[in-house]
Amino acid sequence: GTVSSAAAVLGARRSCAIGVGIAAQSHLDLVLDSLQGALRAGAAPVGGGGFFASLWSQAPSASSEADTATSVLCIGHVAAHAPRHLLLPRVDALLLAALLGPAKSARTELLRMAVARALQMVAAAVAAAAPDTALASRDEFLEILRKYVDAALRQLRATASASAAAAPEPPPAAAARAAACDCLLLPAARAMATLASLQPPPPAEACAGLQTALVEALHALGPIG
Repeated sequence: GTVSSAAAVLGARRSCAIGVGIAAQSHLDLVLDSLQGALRAGAAPVGGGGFFASLWSQAPSASSEADTATSVLCIGHVAAHAPRHLLLPRVDALLLAALLGPAKSARTELLRMAVARALQMVAAAVAAAAPDTALASRDEFLEILRKYVDAALRQLRATASASAAAAPEPPPAAAARAAACDCLLLPAARAMATLASLQPPPPAEACAGLQTALVEALHALGPIG
């Protein structure tokens, strides 16, 4: 299915993203410059060879979308690995600014999964280091994540409706539900909850929609081990 295929691509590229995150421990600005250039170009990071070229040359696919998803995932791992005192001054202007374009334009499961996972890691890093940090684009990302969750829930309901006549739930439908929950709903819900916990609180008019999306996502996820 689409979800499982997207999850496989991200899984294959996770090692690359972790490597970029580790590099950011010592070379944060160089890594961010490379990723920003990659996302502007819609392809793998540029730089004429060396460490970054070797990472992307090992990727299993040369497609632009897969490369964009890889770069997005890398930003999350940069946030997870970079020194906090260097990361926080750059979160708004560099990390989140680089993520906003792909987040807005994401129409496929692959890119939405990458954005959700990256935002989950960025939000967790900020919350752990300085939960009172005001992120200028926080509310915009919350709305984007809410739309991701709504779309994923609609897809799950459509799958459930198509298989409603079968009892018990057939294995393909159960597998699709589990994949969608694990790969998109879970990181999106975690990112929403963590971003919403940062100060200042989200606008009152947005809270009702966020709460509804989170409750419905948690209901779809069921017990989480």
